[in-house]
Amino acid sequence: MIRESHCGVAVYGREGSQAVAAGDFAVDRFECLRRLLLVHGAWCFTRTSELILYTFMHNCAFVFVVFYHQFFNGYSGAVSLHSLYVLLYTSLFTVLPQCAAALFDQHVPEERALHEPQLYQYTLHARCYQMWSYWINIFDAIWQSTVIFFVAYFAYANADINMFLLF
Repeated sequence: MIRESHCGVAVYGREGSQAVAAGDFAVDRFECLRRLLLVHGAWCFTRTSELILYTFMHNCAFVFVVFYHQFFNGYSGAVSLHSLYVLLYTSLFTVLPQCAAALFDQHVPEERALHEPQLYQYTLHARCYQMWSYWINIFDAIWQSTVIFFVAYFAYANADINMFLLF
C-alpha cells in the first residue's frame, strides 16, 4: 500500500520494520501524523510553491535584462554579461534566498497550524500556487529587469565609456 501512494508514511509497530523500510517517512506513534501533515506538510508545500515562483521570476528577470541589451545593440549577438556575472547572479540570487526561505519561512506558526486544522485547506487547495500568482511574479520580473537595465543605461548615457563595449 505504501508503494501505491505519492508519499508513504510508515508507523513503527510489532509487525517489524518492513513498512518502515518501504516508507518515505517513519513515525513511532499515530499521534505524530497530525504534526507531520499539518505542520511539516503544509510548510513543505508552501516552500516548494514559492521556490517554483521565485525560480520563474529570477530567470525571467535575467532574460529580460539580456533582451533589452540585445535590443539596444540591434540584436547583434554581442555578449551582454560576463560569465562571472552570470555565475554570481545565479548563485547569489538563486541559492541563498532559497536556502534562507527553506530554513526560516513558516507561512503559519507551528502552534497555530496544530490548533486550527482548517488552515490546512489553504495547502490542500494549493491556494499559494495559482495562475494569478505566477503572472504577478512574471510582471514583477519584467518591472525589475526594466529598472535594472535602464538605471545602468542612463548612468552610462553621458559617460566617456560605452557600457556596451565593456567586454
